[in-house]
Amino acid sequence: MTTTEPEWTTTSLSTSVAYDIDSDVVATAVRHAIAATETELVGDYGRAFLVPEGYTLRVEDERTLSDPAVPHHRSGAFKFVGVASLAQYVNRYKTADTLGYLRDLNGQGSASLTKDVAIAEFFLDDHPVDATAFRAHTATLVLRPTAAARRWGAALAGTALGQDELLDLVVDGIREIGRPDGATLRDLIADLHAIRTTSARSVIRTGGQATVETADNVTLHGGTGNQVTIPETITVCFQPFAGIEHSIVLDLTVKPRITREEKVQFTLVAPQIDEHIADTLKVVHASLVEHTDITPMWVP
Repeated sequence: MTTTEPEWTTTSLSTSVAYDIDSDVVATAVRHAIAATETELVGDYGRAFLVPEGYTLRVEDERTLSDPAVPHHRSGAFKFVGVASLAQYVNRYKTADTLGYLRDLNGQGSASLTKDVAIAEFFLDDHPVDATAFRAHTATLVLRPTAAARRWGAALAGTALGQDELLDLVVDGIREIGRPDGATLRDLIADLHAIRTTSARSVIRTGGQATVETADNVTLHGGTGNQVTIPETITVCFQPFAGIEHSIVLDLTVKPRITREEKVQFTLVAPQIDEHIADTLKVVHASLVEHTDITPMWVP
């Protein structure tokens, strides 16, 4: 018996279908998808879920969505310049458990006059006496040195000043200099200018002033000569921190010396600077107590 194989006709088993996609439909779908993932804050605890057209806008209380093991709480570290601004925020959120801390800057010297200092911190959710809290909501007071404080603080950093640098310091800060008087400062500036290009031979300190002897005679404010008298003490007065109505008076010791290149360099020293900054912090402490009714504790 002979079996005949059937004949098969090869046909295309795949068909390519072209769809005309409406670009507006895609854009709408994308917009709705994004809207469904974004929320808006409503009050302290509300979350509004934005849904596409045709649906109901729903507001949920965040506290009902939180993990029961982690109670809902405020958190965040906020910085303020000025006691008034800090107090306004602290007074809004403080409780019986709020505690304040104030840094002691003793030993920092002029460093605290050259950069911003986070001086006080209030933990609005500090630990209660018989329980624990998150300590995650803080308000910090930042002291910002004034332009005068930065100028004199940099000069007191221990780096020797050349003649040009001392001249710039005296000229820029002349309004903050209480002693010597203006006439003496004008003479000093003129004499320092006069000896800029000549070599210095020696420095003689006699108590109250120092005499710099130069190699050549130059034209000084009092006539031609080779000796310039420099006061050994300069008294300056300035407000150290913006927003803190308190000024300090510093007696700066001026120590001139001759370099190997036979030029004069000056080092400024303020022996009582820590005490004066401590007085300023006492003013800050009292102001914080007055504005917040919370007595900050001193911390290192």
